Amino acid sequence: MPCYGRAMTENDLGAGFEKHSKTWLYPEFEVQSFEVEAVDGHYAVNVSYKPICGVNSFNNEKYSAITSMKYEVYGDGTVLVDHVMEDAGNLDKANLLMRYGMEFALDDDCSVLEFYGNGPFENYCDRKSAAMMGHYKQKVADQYNFAYVRPQDSGNHTDIKWMEVKTLAGVGFRITSDVLFSGSALPYSRKEMDMSITGGGRSGAPEWPGDQRHSLELQGHDSLEGRSTYVSVDCAHMGIGCITSWGAWPLEQYRVQPGNRSFRIALSPIR
Repeated sequence: MPCYGRAMTENDLGAGFEKHSKTWLYPEFEVQSFEVEAVDGHYAVNVSYKPICGVNSFNNEKYSAITSMKYEVYGDGTVLVDHVMEDAGNLDKANLLMRYGMEFALDDDCSVLEFYGNGPFENYCDRKSAAMMGHYKQKVADQYNFAYVRPQDSGNHTDIKWMEVKTLAGVGFRITSDVLFSGSALPYSRKEMDMSITGGGRSGAPEWPGDQRHSLELQGHDSLEGRSTYVSVDCAHMGIGCITSWGAWPLEQYRVQPGNRSFRIALSPIR
């Protein structure tokens, strides 16, 4: 599925992004058309969604965007995925996106993350100077950073050339793109890590099942068995900020501006 939001970080809440970027956090992707056709030995699945409409939180200008997904499915199990966003009216007036990418879930036995990119620890576009480009193999269960007092976005890696999410036996998917991308694989969903909806954010936030106000409460499950592995793949992911500890936005070059965009990935089966 398309993805434009992230679980709010402490800095995001301080800067008010749960309000300014609200349109993009959890939009309702209502299918407008769904078409399947056979093309040159494979199948193409085209899905377009009804426009996402919003109002700029600073000047009250209305804007809208049309998003679509194309899946090209081949006999060997490879799936090429194209994600397109197009201006449907004043999109350049919209509030910032938190990210531009895709997200999906896999079975819980896909517990291994292997990638070639910046690591070994989590990093973001404006917080990666200490990370090293390399080949890493890690556990999905270890991707969340429990040093954060409250739940928030975690586990991201930047400048990825390829990324695999698979079982201990090595069965799963390899993800590639024609551009370097960011990605993560976590045992927790975006909503479970989002303080703006779990009750751990600002006053008046609706409670989410579990009402996790502290990161350690994410560990309240007896085990991770039976839970999905949540995968995110982004061609753009907004910086964390950290210019001040509370309230400052990321620098201009680390923001994700709304506009006409496209992103293609390939999901290749690993057997």
